[in-house]
Amino acid sequence: MGVSTSSGVLCLSNHRNGHTVTVTITGELDVATADRLLRHVDRTLRGDVTGVVLDMTEVSFIAAAGLGVLVALAESAAEHDTMLRLGDVSPMVARLLDITGLTQRFPVERAVAGLRDMGSGPG
Repeated sequence: MGVSTSSGVLCLSNHRNGHTVTVTITGELDVATADRLLRHVDRTLRGDVTGVVLDMTEVSFIAAAGLGVLVALAESAAEHDTMLRLGDVSPMVARLLDITGLTQRFPVERAVAGLRDMGSGPG
């Protein structure tokens, strides 16, 4: 079952595959939207999950507040004994993670889009 919420310039949706949930993030992650992402993923972490993947392919902008939320989510995931990974990321997000050194903290899985599309038939 997918969960989808949107407000302003941020859209979040969940896609479950067993005990792993992929949270697809679309739009801008800044001071106005970062708290929504934090609350959304925190609720997801409290569910029956062993892994959460953040698909950031469609993130068009990320500010310092968004980076801070990613760090906070990593800490929250560790408290829940849940693995948090970044899925596909936009080139802008990849560059920002590299510049800030956060690529060392967040492994990036480039195959999330393919996993999400599995079962939808031949492409």
